[in-house]
Order: sequence, then structure tokens, then C-alpha cells
Amino acid sequence: MNKNVIDFFFQQLERGNWETFSINEAIKILKLDEKEFKSDIPSKEAFLERYSDYIDEQVLSEIEEEDIKNSASDEIIQEYLMSKLDKLSPYKLAIANLVNYSVNNPKYVILGIKHNKKSITKFVNVISQDKPSYKSKILVKLLLAIWLLALNKWLYDENDEAAFAVIDKGIKKIKENTTFL
Repeated sequence: MNKNVIDFFFQQLERGNWETFSINEAIKILKLDEKEFKSDIPSKEAFLERYSDYIDEQVLSEIEEEDIKNSASDEIIQEYLMSKLDKLSPYKLAIANLVNYSVNNPKYVILGIKHNKKSITKFVNVISQDKPSYKSKILVKLLLAIWLLALNKWLYDENDEAAFAVIDKGIKKIKENTTFL
């Protein structure tokens, strides 16, 4: 994904222009090929989906296959969630503005939950030795809840360690109370 495109979209979010700017404006300002760009990113919602996939690719590429085989599941999950927060850090203000914008626009709430669930499902499938089962589906939902709580803490608390503590505590609770990890 093109860094200039990412920066442009998140600048619009930081400035509070999410509703008012258009894809055509992005194409014009960034001097992009309209047909090519619109085939990849036809809407602002499509940008968010592509960015979510981009972050997943980055995070998953940093987790070694050997670590997945040799580390405990809870450690790998914790590394994954914390790494996602680190990757999102440059755009923290923009993401906070998007979350605040979403409060009044349910479409974005649903879109955000859908993308986050897809992301966590992809990760659970990578670390899982078994075929998807009811346990993995429940684990995805539990991890989604932990992720959303940690993301909220990360967005509105100046200390990133508070979000990491939410992740750690949530994973410990899953490990203590279930056989999923």
C-alpha cells in the first residue's frame, strides 16, 4: 500500500475532514491514475479495509513460523495484539477521530468490527494447528473483545502500557478459564 495514500487519508481523519473529502480529491491531489486507483480503492471504506489488511500483513510477516511452533499460544497472541498497536501508532490521532466519527455513523462501527474480526480470525488460523472449530470461533470472539478494549484504552490513555496490560490481563483470563489456549 502506498505510504502517500495512507498519509493522505489519515491526514483527512486527523483534520476532521473524513466526511467532506472525496476519492476524486485524493486522486487529484496525489496525482494518481484514476482508473487504477479506483479499481483498488473505490471508496473510503475500501481504503480502511485495505489498510487493515496491510497492517495484518506487516504484523504477520514479523512473527516467525518457528516462534509460532515453539512458543505458547498466549505469548504469540499477546505479541500479535501488541504489534498491531505499535503499527497503528503513527496514526493514533486519526484512528481516534475515526472511532469518534463512528459513534454517529453505525456503518463504520459495523465495518470496524467486521475488519477486526476478519483480522483476528486470520491470525488464529495461522497459529492454530487444528482446523477451525467451535473453540477457534469462540476464541476469535474473546480476542476481539480484548482487542476492542485494549484499542479503546490505547486511544484514550497516554500510556501505551495501560493497553498492553489490558491485553495481558484478558489473555490470562482466557487461559485461566478456558481450554482454548
